[in-house]
Amino acid sequence: MLKPRTCPHCGRKNFTDNPLCSFCEKPLDSAQPSTTPTPPPIKTPPPIARTTSTEDDAHSPPVPVPVPSYTRSPVPYTPTTPFAPVGGATAYPASPLPSDLLARYSTPDLEGEVIDTRDISVREQKTGTGDIIRILVGCLALPFQPIVALLTLFGGGSKPKEAKTIATFRVRRADGMVSQARIEHDIVGATVDVGDYVSVWGRERKGVLAVEHAYNHTVGGEVILKR
Repeated sequence: MLKPRTCPHCGRKNFTDNPLCSFCEKPLDSAQPSTTPTPPPIKTPPPIARTTSTEDDAHSPPVPVPVPSYTRSPVPYTPTTPFAPVGGATAYPASPLPSDLLARYSTPDLEGEVIDTRDISVREQKTGTGDIIRILVGCLALPFQPIVALLTLFGGGSKPKEAKTIATFRVRRADGMVSQARIEHDIVGATVDVGDYVSVWGRERKGVLAVEHAYNHTVGGEVILKR
């Protein structure tokens, strides 16, 4: 049995050994058309944008970041609340210094606002009139009666020490510095309290002003010390 041959021209099958197609009479020996479909062309993907790796960033120069240029005018500082002295007192004398005190004591050694007060109790031995007489008698009798003189000087017995209260206070001056003052005598006139504005005269001893005279501007009175 003959193998059918397909005409490459008309596509019909021929069951003959004739070299020509029985239908279109064209040669059957021509190249057979390929029955395999042609695959579609492969599309080339677009190029992928290259990303810089961390290693490349380490060797690449830094890219400068643009900084916006602008001019800013300086704004002056204005405190929201004014300075408030301690105790609500004013930062200046409530009453002027009397002219008679200024004439008697001259310019004060310390002026300002009292920011702290404290009382310190100390004990000291006072020498009375009897003690002075006893010491004089003992000194006169020493060349003649040494034993009697020594008994007179040291045999009088020791009196108990008396308690003494010393008032101390700190003053903030106009320049902002703080000084300490001490009152070693009893106060008769006006007192000194926190927030008062005072003028003080005295002698400085190891950085502390020993008060001799004082004036309290807040109450308008002189601080009189009983000696």
